[in-house]
Amino acid sequence: MSEASGFAKRPSINQVFALLRQRYGWQLNHSLGHGGFNYVFREEIGGLPRAVKISKDPVEVDEHEWRSLEIVRHLNGHPRLLALIQYEQTLGYVVTVWELAEGSLQDRLEERLARDQGPFSAQELLGWMQEAAEGIDALNARGICHQDIKPANLLLVRGHVKIGDLGLAKLAGASTRSHTRGLGTPGFLPPEGYEGRLVPWIDVYGLCASYVHLRTGKLPFGSNVLQVLERQRNGEYERDGLTAGEIRCLDRVLGRGAGPSWGDRGARAWLEELRQALQQGSAARSGQESGASDGPIVGAITGGIVGAICGAIGWAIAGAITLAIGSAIFGAIFGAITGIGSAIGGAIGSAIAGGILGGILGLTK
Repeated sequence: MSEASGFAKRPSINQVFALLRQRYGWQLNHSLGHGGFNYVFREEIGGLPRAVKISKDPVEVDEHEWRSLEIVRHLNGHPRLLALIQYEQTLGYVVTVWELAEGSLQDRLEERLARDQGPFSAQELLGWMQEAAEGIDALNARGICHQDIKPANLLLVRGHVKIGDLGLAKLAGASTRSHTRGLGTPGFLPPEGYEGRLVPWIDVYGLCASYVHLRTGKLPFGSNVLQVLERQRNGEYERDGLTAGEIRCLDRVLGRGAGPSWGDRGARAWLEELRQALQQGSAARSGQESGASDGPIVGAITGGIVGAICGAIGWAIAGAITLAIGSAIFGAIFGAITGIGSAIGGAIGSAIAGGILGGILGLTK
């Protein structure tokens, strides 16, 4: 389906549009936007909505790239890759037809930020990142490097992520060659990628950088183009709102000089580490929250027991003192009454005895 790649005089993009309208009956008037490499239109093809991408400039396509696109087309049906329906070269311009997506994770992030909802939580992202990782590993396993993994290329189809914009994909077997065309996006491409090297971790790096962007709402290495590469070399990505566990996982790929250590372990391996870190962090927080919530109960029980003991001791001491005082008072009163009784009894007895004695004496006289 390709035409000769050589061309003496550069045809205009309007000539390409006219030829495609004539050849396929496409309207090419419903624009879906454009990126640095393609114009994108929505077309009804075979009764289904499709995305038609047309390169902005003529492209000299080598055999590696045609082979890459053919492999991608044969991957149609993979649940995590946007389906490539058709590809060709028209007047030197690359034309590809793709399954139509509903939007991208970049679109969803911008919508959230516009509503002041903030960036995504880790739990909200985990499922989407897993799907993206499956798509990346499917490509890499067939020797294809996407080279431009970023939220704008993590497309949503019926709520699930599919890897899109595969037109820039190249065979990893061409990693020794220098490619200036098709360079990925600064901040999402590892430092080695700027040199044209298709290193094994190039797409895992893009996935990690995408995670940072979606979690923090900020570009992973800032927006200053002159500082982005320097920050990448130093591993200085945005950390606002990230947990210690997330940072440890991201350092494994985005940290200074970390890429070669990660090597070709794949995107799903990184996702598994992230998942475990999030679970461990969640368990630790649950333990802390449980301890915090149990504190008042334990305190109440402990306080109750201590209060009961103290109360019992207090009442015992108070009772003893009261009993002692009561006994003393009772004893004193009893003693006094007994003394008074004794005194009265003694006086009466003495009076009676005196009377009797007086009577006897009177009789004797």
